[in-house]
Amino acid sequence: IVANANLYDFAIEMDKFLINLTPGTVNIERNPSQSPIFSRGPPSLRNLQNRLMRGMSERDFNWANCGYPISMALPRGSNNGMSFQLVLIVTQLLPQDRTRLREWENNAETAWGWCGLRDGQRGIPDGRPMGFPFDRPTNLENIIGGRSNAAATTVTITHTA
Repeated sequence: IVANANLYDFAIEMDKFLINLTPGTVNIERNPSQSPIFSRGPPSLRNLQNRLMRGMSERDFNWANCGYPISMALPRGSNNGMSFQLVLIVTQLLPQDRTRLREWENNAETAWGWCGLRDGQRGIPDGRPMGFPFDRPTNLENIIGGRSNAAATTVTITHTA
């Protein structure tokens, strides 16, 4: 990434989760299926037919499996390797979100980070804008520069067919 490139045009949010951190080294492992960005995958034809036969509403049908496909969780890369900037940002829970802790668990099976939530579901547990801080024109220096809670590293993804 060019240092002053506008990340708003091509940043991809990959995960967002709530975790209690303690001082010292913390190892975190996450699976794309745990991310509120990705769809859990399409239902089987049998499952879909059974749900339709039981009276699945058009609204539920249209919402089903909203989310970014897990198969596209990472860019494909190239035979020669393709470089990307991986950015990690750790933020504190906003004071107004402390009452929404239960909603992180309740929305675990929903790709709310990509699709939002349907009417009747509780609110999105994070009071920040969807995609924050990449929800507005900015560059890597503005995101990382001088902050102890943000870091970036170059990763190379190689795809061989």
